Amino acid sequence: MGMGVLGGTGAATGGGDRPPVMRTRGARSTAGVKPKPTDPIFLILLATGRLEVLIQESPKPEDFELAFDRWVGRINKTLASYERVAVESQEGQIAEAVNSLVRQTELRRVATSAGSLVVAAGILLTTLGIGALMGWMGLLWSQGGFSPGERVHLTQNQIKEKTEVVNYDVLILCSGGLDSVVMTHELLKQGYKCRLFYGNYGKTSSSREIASVKQISLQFGLPVEFVDLKGTTDLQSGYVSIGILQAEELDVGITPESSSDQMATLGRPDGLYITGIYALLSIASYAAQITNINKIALAVTKDQSDTRPTLREALDAWEKCVQLFNPEAGDFKVLSPLIDKTKAEIVSLGKTLEVPFERTWSCTRSDSELPCGECAQCLHRKEAFSLAGVEDKTIYSN
Repeated sequence: MGMGVLGGTGAATGGGDRPPVMRTRGARSTAGVKPKPTDPIFLILLATGRLEVLIQESPKPEDFELAFDRWVGRINKTLASYERVAVESQEGQIAEAVNSLVRQTELRRVATSAGSLVVAAGILLTTLGIGALMGWMGLLWSQGGFSPGERVHLTQNQIKEKTEVVNYDVLILCSGGLDSVVMTHELLKQGYKCRLFYGNYGKTSSSREIASVKQISLQFGLPVEFVDLKGTTDLQSGYVSIGILQAEELDVGITPESSSDQMATLGRPDGLYITGIYALLSIASYAAQITNINKIALAVTKDQSDTRPTLREALDAWEKCVQLFNPEAGDFKVLSPLIDKTKAEIVSLGKTLEVPFERTWSCTRSDSELPCGECAQCLHRKEAFSLAGVEDKTIYSN
């Protein structure tokens, strides 16, 4: 049947009066389709046998062309649908591929960044470690090298060069009493850069003295060192009277006879005492040296130096002693700017310097808000204000 159709010389199913198929080429369908032997659709219909079915079902050329148009429309619609589905599938696959590529790129970038950070951190830590090691070795080398078990000794100049301690001119031994507070005002007026030192002997009055020292420290913005010296008081206990034990180291008028307490069996009954001056001078001198200070100041009065004529000589000898122990300490000095002034003259000087006397503490018996007014120090203080003609604003309990 196929050859008959192509040749146009026979009918497909008996009927020689049916026009040959090829004669329909010149006819136009309602859809405007002109079937040609070279049309892909025509070839498909021919190859699949659908063309013969169309010819059999469409005895008239017009019917054949209409049927052909419907088949072409269906095929085109089906192809368009397949094309749309294919395009959408391809677009989805392309999008998925792009997203996968982006994720892989991000992961590689993060991994590369993390690796770079790890490498950079390792290099930094290694550099810091090598720098610290080289610095330590350089310090030891600058000090003459090192060997196992060898001690490293820093000179006084090396300490000054290698530490960042603020340099002060003088270390003031300040008890918070009238004399030492006036001396602090005077040295500040003279232009000294001062640092305070308080030796805490753990006496009854120590808490009030500490409060007084803190007040002057805050008033002028001065640094202060509070050093525990209670062991000295423990050492004195049992060897000196309670009166002397509670007194300041250089106070005048404290003798075994003037104390209401009995002397201990091993106590010395022969006159005045300087109970802790040696330890105080030694520790204060040491504190001065480690803070790069070559002067300490002691509030020694004329009353005290008159009672002990060799007191200033002893302080001069102490300066030489420190220099002998530490030649690199330089010209070490013990200042005593009040050594030629009586207590009354110190009160007059304090008034001139506008010292807040009410903030100072002299009593050795009381640890309450008010001084007792009866101990030797309180009595000596009252007498000094009276002789100087200065109002004593101190309120005593008696």
